[in-house]
Amino acid sequence: MTHAMISSNADTTSVFVRVKEWRDKVAGNSYFSAQVHVNGAYAFSLPFQYGYGDQALTEALTELEKRGYVATTCRPFWALREQGIAAYSAFSDDTKRNVKAWGTILDD
Repeated sequence: MTHAMISSNADTTSVFVRVKEWRDKVAGNSYFSAQVHVNGAYAFSLPFQYGYGDQALTEALTELEKRGYVATTCRPFWALREQGIAAYSAFSDDTKRNVKAWGTILDD
């Protein structure tokens, strides 16, 4: 699957990060994966990885910067709004299996 790249961060008007989380109750560790949409279209996924709280948003922002969707001066994630970019996120708890799949479902 190929994904259209936005030509510059000036073209980015909205970012939506959909995060799925799983907590390993035995070891006490938290994990997440995410799908990131830019201007209403799928852009990329973040694979299953350790992290909790806003870590998913921090990782999404880092990847958005690397890919040129946003300027590198946006910290934290909500600072995107100061650049006129609508920034949204949604978190949900799920099973380990679903969280792992969520981070790869749309990638090549």
